[in-house]
Amino acid sequence: MGLECDLEARRGDGRFEFPSQILTSPFLPAHLSLSKEASWTVSGVALHASPGRGSTRPVLSRRLRGLSAAAPALRVLVFRNGAGSEGCEVAAAAGLVEQFLDLCTQKLQLTSTAKLLYDWEGNRVQDIGLVPPLDGCLQSSATPLRGPVWVSRGEWFSPAGAKVYIRGTVGALRGKLRPAVEYLAQNKKVSAILTYPKVRTESVPDVEWLTWNF
Repeated sequence: MGLECDLEARRGDGRFEFPSQILTSPFLPAHLSLSKEASWTVSGVALHASPGRGSTRPVLSRRLRGLSAAAPALRVLVFRNGAGSEGCEVAAAAGLVEQFLDLCTQKLQLTSTAKLLYDWEGNRVQDIGLVPPLDGCLQSSATPLRGPVWVSRGEWFSPAGAKVYIRGTVGALRGKLRPAVEYLAQNKKVSAILTYPKVRTESVPDVEWLTWNF
């Protein structure tokens, strides 16, 4: 009972020094065993699996695991039947046509439920997974955009929407093509000067705006 413990006299080898004796810490063997078996990972410290310990729990919850295992959503450009402008983008999984039609009803704010889908040739679309993606020059993001498709509330396909869409697309592409043609013409003139030094430089007006992409 008269034995006094001096906690300040703790030694570095895991033992405690008392006035009359030295006691070893009972937690030291387990600590050394865990230190040898543990390893660092991105998620933190991973302990060695042993029969005495329980199984490790996954980091993701059941809901997140279900979402990660689900099929990726497809982005589709959608217009009202007979319209070729003011379209919207609707995302849904392949094969879920009914869900896609419900989303189209909400996005386009239709007065009644959407029932049919058409491509720009007037063909019925039964599976959005079969809708081809837009051309690369019309893509603006890494995830491909499909379409266009036209949503009908049960009426026949109206080609007026496809006509307006094609006209708008051609006009937008012409706006992009004009600077490219001018750049190509200037580039040919510069190449001619580099190939034939005797050509007069006055015949190449304003070539400083050229942007070289290597």
